Amino acid sequence: MNVFQLFFWSHRLLIVGPAIETEPHQHHASQFALGLGGPVVFRNLDNGQRIEGDFAWIQPDTPHALCASLAPCCLLYTDAESRECANACSWFGHQPFVHARLPVELEAARTLILCRQVDVNSAQAFVKALPWYQRASDSRSLDARLQRALVYIHQNIEGDVSIGAVAAASAASESWLSHAFPDLIGIPMRRFVLWARLRAAVIIARDGGTLTEAASTAGFSDAAHFTRVFREAFGITPSMMFRRNAPVVIHLME
Repeated sequence: MNVFQLFFWSHRLLIVGPAIETEPHQHHASQFALGLGGPVVFRNLDNGQRIEGDFAWIQPDTPHALCASLAPCCLLYTDAESRECANACSWFGHQPFVHARLPVELEAARTLILCRQVDVNSAQAFVKALPWYQRASDSRSLDARLQRALVYIHQNIEGDVSIGAVAAASAASESWLSHAFPDLIGIPMRRFVLWARLRAAVIIARDGGTLTEAASTAGFSDAAHFTRVFREAFGITPSMMFRRNAPVVIHLME
């Protein structure tokens, strides 16, 4: 598995591909790391020793370091302020950082992602098989005001997508939007906007644009701003993904 596959939802990111070496870091998203055909390997930040196991669960803002491994892996990041992340934190509780054995409840999910060519269908099935999965609302059944808000954000991602501008464009009150996004989308509006900008930027970078072009198109102030936000969210930089020899395939998920 030499290709990096990135599956971007509105509040989660799944990366499937070679295990890469990272410096000690932390990120605001939770992370579920799963070995595919071999263990996931992390470095103990206290003594530098390697720790390996079937999978690892990393709570938001927890320092850690991933080690390169011959076996590919999948890394699932979920926004710390989403309902799904709250479900996952509750499911894992205060269990150890790296786990030697995969629980029975997660075996079905790993089976779904252990295929020769991971695609949109297998990625979607993998996520849905996780015990903490939060089913998204069908956009077609959403309140018309929320539908207009979603369309406005995606069409104006490089411009003003403040809650005031979105409220005006969707004929909704700011108060209503601030409650509707967490209740119906599963994530606060400001976090939804941030993920929408990250999704837009990586598409530009994938298609050959510079990080400066990607940042500008997606509404970041400059390439440094985009890089900082990406690293804060996922613990790696865009350049780590787009300057490697392995190709990157990006899927925008519903």
